[in-house]
Amino acid sequence: MKFEERWLCEMMECIGIQNMNFKAQDGGQVNGSKIFFTYQDDHVEGMACDSVFVSAAKLEKLTFAPDLGQAFNVLYNKYGKVADIIPA
Repeated sequence: MKFEERWLCEMMECIGIQNMNFKAQDGGQVNGSKIFFTYQDDHVEGMACDSVFVSAAKLEKLTFAPDLGQAFNVLYNKYGKVADIIPA
């Protein structure tokens, strides 16, 4: 069994979803969604915002795919890639 280290980024709110499907510069096809979110950050006055890209293949395997306004947590693997998304 392969062990996959994960770490949690807590309590994000989905503020946008951009579906993407295009040919990359290397000729490969990129298909997935960019999820935009806000979160609390001690180094920011107010809310911070960011986004993560999730491939279409990974999106199908997620525990939870957030819609606009929904709160969620992201689990990252040891390489900093999205391992899973779970409801908050």
